[in-house]
Order: sequence, then structure tokens, then C-alpha cells
Amino acid sequence: MMYTVEKMLTDNKDKVGEEDKKILEEKMEAVKKVKEGEDIEAIKTAADALTTEAQRVGAAFYKPADAGAAPDASAESAEAKPEEPKDAEFTDKPKE
Repeated sequence: MMYTVEKMLTDNKDKVGEEDKKILEEKMEAVKKVKEGEDIEAIKTAADALTTEAQRVGAAFYKPADAGAAPDASAESAEAKPEEPKDAEFTDKPKE
């Protein structure tokens, strides 16, 4: 998990805000501190907190910048009138 979060921060420097970066780094430090101990619950709690925060930050990458401005494409296609089939005549080309 630590490697994944570090890679996410490195690869997406321009997408991660300073506040989110600071929070993730704090959560990573907390995991580093408790992993040396023997308290399994503390390790799980710190790892879960890091995972939750990483998922929240990662989900923000996939949200559109202006979610309210763009109409849903599927709604547009449902309202569009289907095209009627066209009749066409077929003729063979003469062989040369």
C-alpha cells in the first residue's frame, strides 16, 4: 500500500492538491511508525486510514472538472429521434 500511494503521489503531482498530499504523507508516516510495533489493531487502523484517504484522493482524479455543466450523453441519445430506414435501389455494374 505504501508503494502504491507513493507512486500515485509521484505520478500525479499536478492532480494532487497540497492539502491532500500532506494528509497522505501524514497517514503514511503513521503506518511507518506502527508497523515496527506488535499492536496488530494499531497497524490495521493506520493502514485502513491510509487506504481510505488514498481512495478518496484517487477517486477525485476521475471526477470531471465541472460535473454540473456537461449533460449526460445517454440522456441525449434517448431523446434523439431514431433515423428511419432508407430504401435504396441496387444495380449490377456491367462487366468490362
